[in-house]
Amino acid sequence: MRIPRIYHSEPLTSHSEITLDEDASNHVGRVLRMTSGQRLELFDGTNLTFAAEITLVDKKRVCR
Repeated sequence: MRIPRIYHSEPLTSHSEITLDEDASNHVGRVLRMTSGQRLELFDGTNLTFAAEITLVDKKRVCR
């Protein structure tokens, strides 16, 4: 299965927990219907990508 790539507007660092912005959260939670434990790839426009695992999904936010 393909791992979705999601843009995050703030700088990313390894081994940190983040909350996706509203647009990204909506896309991951409602459009892709992803749930806790699923993997995705985050990027912030610096030519780096970060492997991530969803830890929390609710109606308004997604955390990793």
